[in-house]
Amino acid sequence: MPETTTTASIFAHNEDLAPAAKSGTQRRETRPATFVDLVRLYKAAGALPTKKALRELLLTMGLRADTDTVDSYLEMSMFIRNRRSERTKRRFHERFGCDPVKDVSYPRLTRFGPLPQGTPTQRLEAVRKAAILKCVKSCFRHGAAGGSSFEVEFAGVSSQVKYEVNMGCNRDTYGGSFKGWLAHEDHHHLCVPADWRKRVEIKGLAILDGMMTLDAHLIHERDGVAVHAAVWARQSRAYQVVTERGYLATGHGLAFHGESAEEATRGLERKLRAIGRGTPVPAMNLDVEGFVRRFSKYAKLMVSIDDARDTGACEFGIRSWCEAVGIDIEQQEVTMQRLLQGFAIRPQEEVRHTVLHAVRHRPRS
Repeated sequence: MPETTTTASIFAHNEDLAPAAKSGTQRRETRPATFVDLVRLYKAAGALPTKKALRELLLTMGLRADTDTVDSYLEMSMFIRNRRSERTKRRFHERFGCDPVKDVSYPRLTRFGPLPQGTPTQRLEAVRKAAILKCVKSCFRHGAAGGSSFEVEFAGVSSQVKYEVNMGCNRDTYGGSFKGWLAHEDHHHLCVPADWRKRVEIKGLAILDGMMTLDAHLIHERDGVAVHAAVWARQSRAYQVVTERGYLATGHGLAFHGESAEEATRGLERKLRAIGRGTPVPAMNLDVEGFVRRFSKYAKLMVSIDDARDTGACEFGIRSWCEAVGIDIEQQEVTMQRLLQGFAIRPQEEVRHTVLHAVRHRPRS
């Protein structure tokens, strides 16, 4: 006769359940079995031949041996088998958002991914435009009440590179008591090289000093400093964007925009010297909220545009940042409180250096 399976024989072949077997003969309180408990118990004990042996195992483990628990345990084998068989389909759905498609000509074969839409050229163009628009939306204002639109074209020559914003309006946006009111629209049109990602983004030149680099041609690179003939766009008043051409010097984690290659190189050297002397590292490592909170005690201290120039910031970057945060650069100076409010909107490293320079070299009265 075949040997009858008992709780003792199960424990003898499953070391994971052995510790609980010592107290199996004693009466103990039981608790409802969770789904995790049943899965772990099934992996350790496997399928049992009778419900009596299953109830003894549940009671030994301190679990209730009611009818629902026993039925759930008996269905565990089918559940695990179905989950394993549907693993490929489930992962496919998580990745692509749809079920695998059966091939009509070969019913036994299943595609492992939906075919992408469009030709390879169209898909490459879509990837390029998506990278450009991601940079644009993170750098410039957009989203007027009447709506926004973005149009990206690829330039054949550097002279075609530009960024324009055309403002429009409509009277169909508002409803109710505001029906017929005027709503402004901002329409962005930019033209950049087709290899913008390779020419600009991969080199880390996409956004420098709060300005977006539209095009860059390497002129020379010496001692870790690279000089590019570049075209960049900076934020102006409201939704307007200004396109400027000049030279860009980068190196040692800093950048400087200038009208000539010599000016950009000298400006970067001044910036390196100004930032390199005695910069307090703890203040530079603070997050935005911590930095604002730490220097709010100098709220009435006046900070001038010369403080930014003394830290090596370029004129293009100063003007771009001021217009982006709504500071009138013609005032020449603002309070520390107003400067910190702008820093909270656009926290650039150059502003940190300006704040530190103003605190070190200005009277606190």
